[in-house]
Amino acid sequence: MKRRRNDHKNHILLRKIGIFIFVLTWSIVSYWLVWPYTPIVINGPLKIHNQDKEVKKGEYLVYEMDINKKMPLPAQITKQLVNDFIITYSPIVGNVPVGKRKMKVKIKIPKSAECGEYVLMWEGLYKPNPIRNVRVVAYSEKFNVVES
Repeated sequence: MKRRRNDHKNHILLRKIGIFIFVLTWSIVSYWLVWPYTPIVINGPLKIHNQDKEVKKGEYLVYEMDINKKMPLPAQITKQLVNDFIITYSPIVGNVPVGKRKMKVKIKIPKSAECGEYVLMWEGLYKPNPIRNVRVVAYSEKFNVVES
């Protein structure tokens, strides 16, 4: 009789522990899925610094990013030149320190780029937890690619 009581008490204790673990896991996963993470804020369009907003094929486009990084997370950064078609650069991993800053960045325009009006699309993919990705996208001012 005494053994049955202990088995019953152990069964109730294990059930309570199981319920607690389920509720805790459900709470953490729910938080990860719905919390509005803001890893970085990019102010305004990316500012083009090239004279007359023109860049020759094979030369560097210089742009400025006015950012406020809020979380110490690395990002997979992809850049694309966009007009009638898209030129995609190889992704890189970037991780600037938390805080506000203005950064000037250079990117080489391929010699194969068509002449015309473009915008630069900057995309950062952040992973704030094991089950979620946060995508941040910014566009530049318009600029022209001209013959070299």
